[in-house]
Amino acid sequence: MRYMTLWRPSDGSNANTDAMAAQMGALIEEMKQKGVLIETGGWDPHGPSTMLTYRSGVTSVTDGPHTETKELIAGFAIVEVPSYDEAIVWSKKFLQIAGEGTTELRALWQGE
Repeated sequence: MRYMTLWRPSDGSNANTDAMAAQMGALIEEMKQKGVLIETGGWDPHGPSTMLTYRSGVTSVTDGPHTETKELIAGFAIVEVPSYDEAIVWSKKFLQIAGEGTTELRALWQGE
């Protein structure tokens, strides 16, 4: 099954430190070698942010930012693992490196 994780760092995260970058690089390499990691990345906190909403046949476009800093999604990963429990194991490894924050884990729709 494929899962997406969404990372929301808190003030106690290790984000943007050299130590985190080195450890995260090692974890990413391990996940690639084991065939678990499909894709990973992060959002540019200074990049553009736009919300598109469709209602009653009309699309509205609103420039951001849209979320409070405490709700900012800083990165994501898509993994393919045999079970939900294994997805949790990899998410825990990530958080041990990333530091304080929250990772939301969601199953991706893969059809019937």
